[in-house]
Amino acid sequence: MKILAIVLLGAAAAFVLWSMVKTRRPLIALLLTALSGTAALFAVNLLGTVLPISLPINWTTLGTGVLMGVPGIIGMLVLQIAF
Repeated sequence: MKILAIVLLGAAAAFVLWSMVKTRRPLIALLLTALSGTAALFAVNLLGTVLPISLPINWTTLGTGVLMGVPGIIGMLVLQIAF
């Protein structure tokens, strides 16, 4: 199960990077992905005060949010719930 989750997260990361390269403006796409991932991480952390789910803000979660965006945050939430 853990290997499957890692493979799926890797596939999601490859898809996000491929879609950034495919656009005509990859730096703007990277910036928007980083901003949306960071905003999603802080939104999940803010919702952690109301709901029983949260992600700690550290270098790993922040890096995943910046590089993978919202799919990375969702993947980390799924991993946290599953394990």
